[in-house]
Amino acid sequence: MLVNQTDMVSENKIYPQKFDYKIKRPQTIIVNTVDNSSHYNRYITVGLGMPLNDPNYFSIEGTFQTEKYYAGASYIPELKSFGIRAGIPIVKFKKVKK
Repeated sequence: MLVNQTDMVSENKIYPQKFDYKIKRPQTIIVNTVDNSSHYNRYITVGLGMPLNDPNYFSIEGTFQTEKYYAGASYIPELKSFGIRAGIPIVKFKKVKK
């Protein structure tokens, strides 16, 4: 480490100091990062469903989804009818970190 400090006094006045330093050896810099992102595991989704052969029978759907199951309801305006659905995941895909 090289340190240089300059002080000056003249005619009973103190002038501003100057302080310089240089580190002459390699330094290791550690940068700690904290991941504060939220990881959601429950969802409420809303969507539309439509059969391809007759678009008049579209449905409005809502679903509650967790890691272990999903449950939802739908309404088909053309039939004036409600429907329900539920299920469990069979295959889970691992999330790839970038």
